[in-house]
Amino acid sequence: MRLYLAFSLISAALLAFWVGPLLAVLLTDPAEAYLRAWSDRELIVAVGTSLACAAAAVGIGTALAVPLAYLLERKEFRGKGLVQASLALPLIVPHPVVGIALLLVFSKRRLLGAILEGRLGIEIVGAAPGIVLAMLFVSAPLIVRAAQEGFRGVDFRLEKVAQSLGASPGQAFWHVALPGARPAIFSGAAAAFARAVSEFGSIAVLAYFPKTAPVLIWDRFTTYGLRGALPATAFLLMLSLVIFWLVPLFAKRRRFLDRN
Repeated sequence: MRLYLAFSLISAALLAFWVGPLLAVLLTDPAEAYLRAWSDRELIVAVGTSLACAAAAVGIGTALAVPLAYLLERKEFRGKGLVQASLALPLIVPHPVVGIALLLVFSKRRLLGAILEGRLGIEIVGAAPGIVLAMLFVSAPLIVRAAQEGFRGVDFRLEKVAQSLGASPGQAFWHVALPGARPAIFSGAAAAFARAVSEFGSIAVLAYFPKTAPVLIWDRFTTYGLRGALPATAFLLMLSLVIFWLVPLFAKRRRFLDRN
């Protein structure tokens, strides 16, 4: 009994450490200050930029992550362990380092950046595509890992049965494996979206403009101090909480629709 009491107290302290500072953000200023944030055009534009770029990053990330997850789960190949381990790199490398690394590759002074900007007209540094790339880098591993779990839950023998009945490997993947893994993929994409919206470090290095919501908050904090940044901070926190609430709700609804 004492063990559970001790663990409960420790758990309560940890939860208070997580939740307390966030509540402080919401309760420090009067409600009117936060309501004014809804009429802050710069903030609304920054939030829109964050949401649009995150949606693009997740769309691209899902299209790229699902094939990789399928290969990692279904096939044995040389270097598979290295590829699997590399999925952790975007999660453990400091994000300003990620931004600098992307800058080295996609700067217009580099070959790839010069091709994208000079021949295709796609500007990366200091532009929305750069934001999408940074978000993609840090969020795509979440989709890969979730998709792997999804494919792991689909019996490979079902695909073999489909192929024995005349389906091609592609048809078996599309009609058997993918539907079975779809709920997990959706959950991973939702988590990746939340992660992308919150990204700051790599974006601040690669594409400070147009400002995303986290970059705008940092800009106001360095310019106006804590009080000046609080309304925008609370606005983004409330948006994050809404996303936090919607993600499992949509995932649950997606699983229900897939089962029925």
